[in-house]
Amino acid sequence: MTAKTTVFPPAGQTDLDCLPLGIAYAPYQKWRDIYDPAVALKRGTLFFELDLPFAGKGVLPS
Repeated sequence: MTAKTTVFPPAGQTDLDCLPLGIAYAPYQKWRDIYDPAVALKRGTLFFELDLPFAGKGVLPS
């Protein structure tokens, strides 16, 4: 496997193949404050901590 040289595109252009990979961090979910199975199905999550309001406005046109 050969190393890939990262070259950023000229200003004003976006080429995602030129961008370096990112490293994400997500902590483990702790098993506390869990919903009963019937409630979890209605809420879409088993964990009370992850039951957050969705304030999305939809998809922006491309």
